[in-house]
Amino acid sequence: PLDPPAYYLEHYRHKALPPIPVGDWAAETLPRRGFDSPVPSSPAEIDLARRAYYAQISHIDYQLNRMFMALFEAGVLDNTLFVFTADHGEMLYDHNLVAKALPFDGSARLPFILRLPQTGDWQATQNEVQKEVHQVVELRDLLPTFCEAAGAPIPTHVDGQSILPLCRGESAGWRAYLHGEHTGDPASANQWLTDGHEKYVWFPQTGRQLLFNLDDDPTELRDLTASSPDRVQHWRARLVEELTGREEGFVQNGELVVGRPQSPTLADVGRYQER
Repeated sequence: PLDPPAYYLEHYRHKALPPIPVGDWAAETLPRRGFDSPVPSSPAEIDLARRAYYAQISHIDYQLNRMFMALFEAGVLDNTLFVFTADHGEMLYDHNLVAKALPFDGSARLPFILRLPQTGDWQATQNEVQKEVHQVVELRDLLPTFCEAAGAPIPTHVDGQSILPLCRGESAGWRAYLHGEHTGDPASANQWLTDGHEKYVWFPQTGRQLLFNLDDDPTELRDLTASSPDRVQHWRARLVEELTGREEGFVQNGELVVGRPQSPTLADVGRYQER
């Protein structure tokens, strides 16, 4: 819910907000339970919701400061590994969309801020750390990162990688791109790939695809599928590789198949539980 404390909401009540980005592809987005385009909200409701969201962020900032002060006063701040991230973003009416579970950056791109301890062996590492890492990272990288930071072995069956080598400027062997998906609602199910520079999106129920150049177009305003067929084919081939062998039958004879039945869970989930 968008329910910030009144103090923070009042701070944003009269501030000028950035314009809402709406891509040249947005009018074609499929409706989903009233959450997707077209948004069933008045301009006044949209404006208030955006202000409330920004107010919540400011509220979180203040609470983080309180936490840091408590750690400092307890004498443990410099010996604490801190990661600030989230499980998803919020479209917040970008491209006439709200909520999560969508492949666009408002929903899928997260804050990921890492503060290393400032004591002992960590101090030298902190002095060498990169201030900004541009490789694509995922939430599944958290567990391996925590394991390495604690000096514990990283379980062999986890999918993620520790990001500490990236912080040290060691990018060899890092993933070239990441694969994201969401199938909770078949009408808006999506499969997507990104390397942080480009993003390819495929909607398996309709076959619709989108391509964005994130370097030139970070708010995903321009769909490049018509003008960049070679890049579409490049990413489509990668998605075929990712989805080959999936029980849904997304790939047949080396091609993506539209309209396959989908479920938010896999029938072979048991093999993961047995690990």
